[in-house]
Amino acid sequence: MMRRTSFFSTIEQRLYSILLIFCISLSVISIIGNLVAGFPLYLSIKWLLLVAAASASFVVDRVKSEAAEGMLFFYLFLVAVFLPYAFIESGGSNNNALGYTFLLVVSITYLFKGRTRVFLISLLVLVFPALLIIEYFFPPW
Repeated sequence: MMRRTSFFSTIEQRLYSILLIFCISLSVISIIGNLVAGFPLYLSIKWLLLVAAASASFVVDRVKSEAAEGMLFFYLFLVAVFLPYAFIESGGSNNNALGYTFLLVVSITYLFKGRTRVFLISLLVLVFPALLIIEYFFPPW
Protein backbone atom coordinates (compact mmCIF):
# COMPACT_ATOMS: atom_id res chain seq x y z
CA MET A 1 0.00 0.00 0.00
CA MET A 2 1.36 3.40 -1.00
CA ARG A 3 1.66 5.93 1.80
CA ARG A 4 0.67 9.52 1.05
CA THR A 5 2.97 12.19 2.36
CA SER A 6 1.42 15.34 3.60
CA PHE A 7 2.60 18.81 2.71
CA PHE A 8 4.14 19.11 6.19
CA SER A 9 6.38 16.09 5.97
CA THR A 10 8.24 17.19 2.87
CA ILE A 11 11.66 18.71 2.73
CA GLU A 12 10.13 21.72 0.98
CA GLN A 13 7.99 22.43 4.04
CA ARG A 14 10.97 22.16 6.37
CA LEU A 15 12.99 24.43 4.09
CA TYR A 16 10.17 26.97 4.07
CA SER A 17 10.02 26.96 7.88
CA ILE A 18 13.78 27.49 8.08
CA LEU A 19 13.49 30.30 5.52
CA LEU A 20 10.84 32.04 7.63
CA ILE A 21 12.96 31.76 10.77
CA PHE A 22 15.94 33.12 8.81
CA CYS A 23 13.86 36.08 7.56
CA ILE A 24 12.72 36.90 11.08
CA SER A 25 16.26 36.57 12.49
CA LEU A 26 17.86 38.63 9.71
CA SER A 27 15.25 41.34 10.12
CA VAL A 28 15.68 41.56 13.89
CA ILE A 29 19.48 41.70 13.54
CA SER A 30 19.16 44.43 10.89
CA ILE A 31 16.80 46.48 13.05
CA ILE A 32 19.10 46.21 16.05
CA GLY A 33 22.12 47.05 13.89
CA ASN A 34 20.38 50.13 12.50
CA LEU A 35 19.47 51.29 16.00
CA VAL A 36 22.98 50.69 17.37
CA ALA A 37 24.51 52.54 14.39
CA GLY A 38 22.22 55.49 15.10
CA PHE A 39 20.29 55.34 11.83
CA PRO A 40 16.78 56.80 11.81
CA LEU A 41 13.97 54.37 12.61
CA TYR A 42 12.32 54.84 9.19
CA LEU A 43 15.22 52.92 7.63
CA SER A 44 14.02 49.82 9.47
CA ILE A 45 10.47 49.90 8.07
CA LYS A 46 11.31 47.29 5.42
CA TRP A 47 12.68 44.97 8.10
CA LEU A 48 9.63 45.53 10.32
CA LEU A 49 7.41 44.62 7.34
CA LEU A 50 9.44 41.47 6.75
CA VAL A 51 9.23 40.47 10.44
CA ALA A 52 5.45 40.95 10.38
CA ALA A 53 4.97 39.02 7.12
CA ALA A 54 7.33 36.18 8.07
CA SER A 55 5.82 35.87 11.55
CA ALA A 56 2.29 35.77 10.16
CA SER A 57 3.37 33.19 7.58
CA PHE A 58 5.06 31.13 10.28
CA VAL A 59 1.80 31.04 12.26
CA VAL A 60 -0.23 30.19 9.14
CA ASP A 61 2.38 27.55 8.29
CA ARG A 62 1.39 25.69 11.45
CA VAL A 63 -2.23 25.42 10.28
CA LYS A 64 -2.11 22.41 7.98
CA SER A 65 -5.09 23.36 5.82
CA GLU A 66 -3.73 26.84 5.02
CA ALA A 67 0.01 26.14 4.61
CA ALA A 68 0.23 26.23 0.80
CA GLU A 69 -1.82 29.43 0.55
CA GLY A 70 0.26 31.06 3.29
CA MET A 71 3.45 30.24 1.42
CA LEU A 72 2.04 31.69 -1.81
CA PHE A 73 0.94 34.93 -0.13
CA PHE A 74 4.33 35.28 1.61
CA TYR A 75 6.13 35.03 -1.72
CA LEU A 76 3.66 37.42 -3.33
CA PHE A 77 4.49 39.85 -0.53
CA LEU A 78 8.23 39.37 -1.12
CA VAL A 79 8.04 39.85 -4.87
CA ALA A 80 5.36 42.55 -5.12
CA VAL A 81 5.90 44.58 -1.93
CA PHE A 82 9.16 43.88 -0.10
CA LEU A 83 11.54 43.76 -3.06
CA PRO A 84 10.25 46.96 -4.73
CA TYR A 85 10.10 48.87 -1.44
CA ALA A 86 13.56 47.69 -0.37
CA PHE A 87 14.98 48.41 -3.83
CA ILE A 88 13.73 52.00 -3.88
CA GLU A 89 14.33 52.71 -0.18
CA SER A 90 17.92 51.52 -0.14
CA GLY A 91 19.27 53.21 -3.24
CA GLY A 92 18.22 51.25 -6.31
CA SER A 93 20.63 49.04 -8.17
CA ASN A 94 23.56 50.17 -6.01
CA ASN A 95 22.41 47.86 -3.21
CA ASN A 96 21.82 44.14 -2.65
CA ALA A 97 18.57 43.87 -4.62
CA LEU A 98 20.11 41.66 -7.30
CA GLY A 99 21.24 39.18 -4.64
CA TYR A 100 17.80 39.12 -3.05
CA THR A 101 16.25 38.59 -6.48
CA PHE A 102 18.54 35.63 -7.15
CA LEU A 103 17.65 34.07 -3.77
CA LEU A 104 13.95 34.57 -4.50
CA VAL A 105 14.26 32.84 -7.89
CA VAL A 106 16.08 29.88 -6.37
CA SER A 107 13.61 29.45 -3.51
CA ILE A 108 10.55 29.90 -5.78
CA THR A 109 11.93 27.34 -8.21
CA TYR A 110 12.48 24.83 -5.42
CA LEU A 111 9.33 25.40 -3.35
CA PHE A 112 6.65 25.80 -6.02
CA LYS A 113 5.45 23.65 -8.88
CA GLY A 114 3.46 24.17 -12.08
CA ARG A 115 1.46 27.31 -12.71
CA THR A 116 2.25 28.83 -9.33
CA ARG A 117 5.98 28.67 -10.07
CA VAL A 118 5.50 30.15 -13.54
CA PHE A 119 3.31 32.93 -12.12
CA LEU A 120 5.77 33.91 -9.38
CA ILE A 121 8.82 33.79 -11.65
CA SER A 122 6.95 35.82 -14.29
CA LEU A 123 5.94 38.38 -11.68
CA LEU A 124 9.55 38.63 -10.52
CA VAL A 125 10.75 38.98 -14.11
CA LEU A 126 8.26 41.84 -14.57
CA VAL A 127 8.95 43.58 -11.26
CA PHE A 128 12.74 43.71 -11.41
CA PRO A 129 13.08 45.28 -14.88
CA ALA A 130 10.25 47.68 -13.98
CA LEU A 131 12.31 48.80 -10.98
CA LEU A 132 15.38 49.29 -13.18
CA ILE A 133 13.33 51.32 -15.66
CA ILE A 134 11.91 53.46 -12.85
CA GLU A 135 15.44 54.00 -11.54
CA TYR A 136 16.64 55.02 -14.99
CA PHE A 137 13.88 57.55 -15.67
CA PHE A 138 13.45 58.81 -12.08
CA PRO A 139 16.90 58.69 -10.45
CA PRO A 140 15.95 60.90 -7.45
CA TRP A 141 13.48 58.25 -6.27
